[in-house]
Amino acid sequence: MSKTKRELSVKSQTLTVREMIQLVLKNSIVVDESYQVGTSEKSRWTIAEMIRFFISLITGMSISPIVLVDIKSCYEYWKKNDRDEESMLYFKKFLDDGYDYISVDGNNRTITMVDISKDKVKLQQGGYQLLNHSGPDIQVKKGKQYLSMLSDSLVAKFYDTIVKLELYTDISKKECGTVFRAINDGMGLNDHSKRQSNSSDLADFVRQMRKDFKKSLEKIFAPRNILLLKADEFIAKLLSYTTTKNFSKSTLDNIYDTPNETIDKLLTTRNKWFVRTLKAFFKEVESFKWTSPNSAFDCWATISDMQDEEIKIQSMKKYVSIYYKELEQLKIENKRYENPDVTKRASIPFLDYAGLLSKSMSLTTGVFRRSVIMSKIMSKLLDEEVITQLEDPTKRTFSQRQKSELWHKQDGICPETNKKIPIEELYNASLWQADHIVPFSKGGLTTIENGQLICATRNKQLGNKKK
Repeated sequence: MSKTKRELSVKSQTLTVREMIQLVLKNSIVVDESYQVGTSEKSRWTIAEMIRFFISLITGMSISPIVLVDIKSCYEYWKKNDRDEESMLYFKKFLDDGYDYISVDGNNRTITMVDISKDKVKLQQGGYQLLNHSGPDIQVKKGKQYLSMLSDSLVAKFYDTIVKLELYTDISKKECGTVFRAINDGMGLNDHSKRQSNSSDLADFVRQMRKDFKKSLEKIFAPRNILLLKADEFIAKLLSYTTTKNFSKSTLDNIYDTPNETIDKLLTTRNKWFVRTLKAFFKEVESFKWTSPNSAFDCWATISDMQDEEIKIQSMKKYVSIYYKELEQLKIENKRYENPDVTKRASIPFLDYAGLLSKSMSLTTGVFRRSVIMSKIMSKLLDEEVITQLEDPTKRTFSQRQKSELWHKQDGICPETNKKIPIEELYNASLWQADHIVPFSKGGLTTIENGQLICATRNKQLGNKKK
């Protein structure tokens, strides 16, 4: 397909509210969540917004068109032009499934129309003046009323109201996302709504996980935030952390703009660990009430970190349970920690664990939180064989048990700097690292006798200089 800009063809049409509702109920309109501000299952509008739209319909003030894609016209266009096979196959799939239109803008309005017709939205008490009339034509006198409780003339007015449509007839799959972003520019489109408009297998996987584990995500997010795609963004952060150890806005934007690398690493049959483990994790998440996304994110991050260190989790159920119980204990303790975020230390020098959780998921804060909780539960996880790690003197990595033994052997003191190693920082590799006295590259074995737990900065300075 040519990269030069072209003028898209748009056809204007009008339907009554009744006809629009019938289209929805006949499943003529498909909602591709790539082009939605929220989710397809429920309007992201609050009741107040639904009521305002109800009023705008009966008073003739709903003038913004609903934007749809004419699937048959687009399919025939790309089949004839033979320039974009991806778009042709995209539209053919929906056509074969019996759909006529794809919703690009107006999903909240169409859902609200149907909900009004099903008596799910009440009209507030008061007088409503129709256009071109001198007085209040409509009076709702007995509190809030559903549509079926209103006068026949008002019900007829609702169903006979004209709805404007704009139909794209030659748009491509990629251009659907571009149009969606352009329509919503400056209208509160959040970061993840923009990301997911880049349609891909990655975006589809994230959406499907949110649907499959909705009950689990409801233990982390309020319903409103799920509608606003906070749960989708959370799942994307888990993927991003697993592949990059980062989950910043720019990193998330990048993996959605160029998803193939993440897909190849995590979502193919070559790597069954990620999908299998993520599903097991979310299954156990449902058993607990997480007070913040940070607390659940941290739990997954420790699981991901263990995979990197070749630590096997034998029971996800026991792991999440032990983690959660310690989390709740830490939140009620009075112990205060020096703020790990040096940029905010002057204004907030100390924080308790609950305070650490309330902060944004910065790398430094998150790493510190996880180091604190792992220092509390690591021995229990190892002793009860919830996790196992092969200790092989011929492999470079020291096990978590060996790190603990080195800490005790050194009385919690770094032999290179003579600094105290706080127990809560023991598993924070950015601060302290298990190092070979005789370098591994020179034949040194990964054993307690040849190991030392030292300052990460000092370890970097030493490199392979040790004799």
